[in-house]
Amino acid sequence: MSSKLIFIIAFFAIAVGLYGLSDQLLQSEPTTITEPTAPTPENKIRIWTTKESLAVGEPITHSTLSTTMIPESEANALGIVDDVIIDYVPGAVSRLALDKGEVVTPDMIATPDQDGYVDFIIEKNRVPYAIEVENTSVVGGVITHGTRIDILALVTSELSSEVETTVASSKNVSLTPILMDIKVLQVKKTDSEEALDESILQNVNLILELTRKQVATLTIAKRIAELEVHKSAGIDSAKDLSANAGDVLPEFKAIKEYRAGEVIVK
Repeated sequence: MSSKLIFIIAFFAIAVGLYGLSDQLLQSEPTTITEPTAPTPENKIRIWTTKESLAVGEPITHSTLSTTMIPESEANALGIVDDVIIDYVPGAVSRLALDKGEVVTPDMIATPDQDGYVDFIIEKNRVPYAIEVENTSVVGGVITHGTRIDILALVTSELSSEVETTVASSKNVSLTPILMDIKVLQVKKTDSEEALDESILQNVNLILELTRKQVATLTIAKRIAELEVHKSAGIDSAKDLSANAGDVLPEFKAIKEYRAGEVIVK
């Protein structure tokens, strides 16, 4: 076979191969390059934690708690499904003993308006004791939880018909302090329908922190005298809280004793 024939056959073979290759390239679709998708950021939930260890009854304030955001999955693992909301309430205390960094929820906090609050703040060997006072004593926050108060006994006694006075009244009135510098644990106001009418003065209960001896003293005082409650000015002022009718009316002669023709005023 001549070289010319071999050349022609080779040329046709190459041409057929190129034609097939070009046809394949024309029919193939262009390759699409897909960029990797960025992961969706996980939602975060607000929680509160302790800045330091807290014992039962310790105050909850801005200095004891801090807030932070954690991934939703971590919060769910702690049993939290939504942002934790804690409003600082004056007098709020911890219901539990908490370690530093422990998560805090509202049910772990006791506030002064809740039943059972006294159990978390009363001192050892003290007794909670309720005393009823007029609403005017607590209006404007004069007396509230944590306030120190003095309790005075207002005693009115009938004078003998033989006793002369310079006033028309036949009664002798005295005021005597019986308990000083007593701590108010809680103030419980009336929630009755009448309390909605501001024109009606409602009484409130003060829960006091007393020793057993003070409980006995106050129980007797409630039976024999009218009690007055005032914000404490300190134990040193006790002597200034005693008075009788003679201090108000200088001419008032409370008791006269007749001896040997003399009149002695006591």
